[in-house]
Amino acid sequence: MARVAVTGASGFIGRAVVRALIQAGHSVNALVRRPEAAGEVRALGAAPVRGDLTSGQGLDGLVARADAVVHAAGAVRGRDLADFERVNVYGSAHLFAAAAQRGLPVLALSSLAAREPDVSDYARSKYAMECLLAGVDAPAPALVLRPPAVYGAGDTALGPLFALMGRGLAVTPGDAGARFSMLHVDDLASAVCAWLADGARASGVYEISDGKRGGYRWADVLAEARRLRGAPIRRVGVSARGLQMAARANQRLAQWAGYTPMLTPGKARELTHRDWVADTQPLAERLDWRPTITLARGLALTCDWAREQRTPDDEDHSDEQSLRRDLRASDRAAESVRAGSAHDHAGHTPGRRHGAGFGAGDGSDDGAGGPSGHLDSAELSAGRGDDGSADPSAERGDRRVSLFDKFEPIADVRRQMKEAGIEPLAVPLDRVLSSTEAIIRGQRTILAGSNNYLGLTFDENCVEAAVDAVRTLGTGTTGSRMANGSYAGHIALEQELADFYGMRRGLVFSTGYQANLGMLSTLVGPRDTVMLDADCHASIYDGLRLGGAKTLRFKHNDPADLDRRLKRLGETARQTLVVVEGIYSMLGDAAPLAEIVGVVKKHGAYIMVDEAHSMGIVGAKGRGVVESEGVLDAVDFVVGTFSKSLGSAGGFCVSPHTDLDMIRYASRPYIFTASSVPSVIASTRAALARLRDDDTLRERIWDNATRLHRGLANLGFELGAAPGPVVATVYDSREAALGMWQGLLDRGVYTNLMLPPAAPNGRCLVRASLSAGHTTAQIETMIGAFADTAIALQKMQREAG
Repeated sequence: MARVAVTGASGFIGRAVVRALIQAGHSVNALVRRPEAAGEVRALGAAPVRGDLTSGQGLDGLVARADAVVHAAGAVRGRDLADFERVNVYGSAHLFAAAAQRGLPVLALSSLAAREPDVSDYARSKYAMECLLAGVDAPAPALVLRPPAVYGAGDTALGPLFALMGRGLAVTPGDAGARFSMLHVDDLASAVCAWLADGARASGVYEISDGKRGGYRWADVLAEARRLRGAPIRRVGVSARGLQMAARANQRLAQWAGYTPMLTPGKARELTHRDWVADTQPLAERLDWRPTITLARGLALTCDWAREQRTPDDEDHSDEQSLRRDLRASDRAAESVRAGSAHDHAGHTPGRRHGAGFGAGDGSDDGAGGPSGHLDSAELSAGRGDDGSADPSAERGDRRVSLFDKFEPIADVRRQMKEAGIEPLAVPLDRVLSSTEAIIRGQRTILAGSNNYLGLTFDENCVEAAVDAVRTLGTGTTGSRMANGSYAGHIALEQELADFYGMRRGLVFSTGYQANLGMLSTLVGPRDTVMLDADCHASIYDGLRLGGAKTLRFKHNDPADLDRRLKRLGETARQTLVVVEGIYSMLGDAAPLAEIVGVVKKHGAYIMVDEAHSMGIVGAKGRGVVESEGVLDAVDFVVGTFSKSLGSAGGFCVSPHTDLDMIRYASRPYIFTASSVPSVIASTRAALARLRDDDTLRERIWDNATRLHRGLANLGFELGAAPGPVVATVYDSREAALGMWQGLLDRGVYTNLMLPPAAPNGRCLVRASLSAGHTTAQIETMIGAFADTAIALQKMQREAG
């Protein structure tokens, strides 16, 4: 397999080419100008190389280890010839020189418009690019492909035209008798793969299309669109003269407003030309390549993609009739498309999510789904190394089934991310400077993804308490409290936690995860019933799975649904444990605890509240949502962690029930785990004392949370919840979230990336967690980084379109 250097990988055609190359087993280095583009090409499976065609910067690095070059970049809009030449001619010359110096073959994507260079400045610049490859110093071999109108998933040029047809109207330029060829983007990408499969030996200039002899008239396209829509489409023709007038007006407006126009007099001449029919037979013979996607199938695939991009809001604002008549494949047509799509490369269209998600927790599609992320070895195939790469022995046919085969989906994602140079779950902190800053890959970076809510990890009293404990009590306990006894600090911390919450008993665990695991695997068993919020944390699901209790779920933050489900249980409700969280970590939304507790008490059930993300932040004294909602005296169990607001490690449960002590003698996670080390207990006690006595920490984190939330809302970001310690921006596609996360990191802001199934409702999140330690200047820097990244991503998308 080849290592291919690709330009234009973030554009409509370039994305399809990269996907096809990766799918064919090649590795791809992709030239990118901006940090945001790096995240997008990484998501495709390519390795980004920073550089610029127009200056030539980074091109040597792009081609340094390549076996071939695919040039898919190009300027498609401009005010004059110079605008097009900047990329299409001078930028191409830089790339071709770098390729020639290393003796690399080049495939350049031109345009059928280059056949008529006098028709427009764009056509002239593309023809000039082709001439570069005919020069004495040009790379060899060099193949030029001249595609006609290219369409498909992700297209923003012809996409609006198809969308308008879906509403029953077709605006067509020029003479109704004009003929033109078309080409689905995946067929174009497959031709690139065919060139590589042939050894990248082909040279010359070739036209390429979907193979329809004589091309199409607008009447042919509309006839197919009508068939798919199942309803009439009215055609409105725009004469060549009328289009020229509109183009001149748009050009003058662009000069006045300062934007780069798409519709210019030259573009109008292209659109109204009478003959853009391509002859693809010579290419098919040279490369042993055949187009496989007809216009009917291509339109159906494109419409399937467009339908998948529709949001629930789009559907809410469309009446039933317009939805029924939307331009889309009928059931029969869609079935035929699926049956014959083996060679369409249509499986990985933009905006669709594939593979495993990232982050912790269990999400659901509708707020009432079940736990996710479970791997069953019986459902997975063999043949992967532990880094996700293919196991050589599997190819020889002598590989036995491995215990590690069940992790194949995770290994695949890990391998793809590793090859792409992005690892959101393994960002190296070279050096931690404070509670809010670290050095990451040599760059000073604001920590906005650490859950260090009160900023106490560097608190002087906490640090000194930990150091003193190490000096006086040693570095560890070397065993569990059942076997090795309890240190004075363990006993004191449990009492201090009980006092802080006004409870009778407290119990300390070695981690926050173990607090839920130890409590739920012991408190409830096979004869008990548990009702939990569908968006609860993974540790809650795991504890229930370990204990074997009958587990039911109610819709996220929906007291009415909880009421209905408890009512169905009848008398069993009185022995049911309801489990919720105060603040949910993914979106940062708070539970309506007053209503939920009211429902629980109405049915005589028990309730446990996990306050991991609200302890120290919410409530008059920082005791969480149970305090702010006025239900502290009504809950049966409060579980929490030391690893967030208290800045250490460990977990706890407090309860008004004196029988909580029985958990010590029955909980396996408690009995068979080494107890928390003295330094952790000491720093936790110091942090709890600071939390108890200093209200300014809560005031500062809420000021910071409100400032960041307001700043992002003013910028137009979709946010997951009201202001709180977690501020999550929400995205529909993995590519958009990856681009934002990487753009922020490149600008010195570290956040958390959360993808399905970890993120709820199938959405993708870039999640910031605030700290009392953040300064106002740091918050403003975060807002600026979000703004700059969003602007850059939008500009990149416009240029790609």
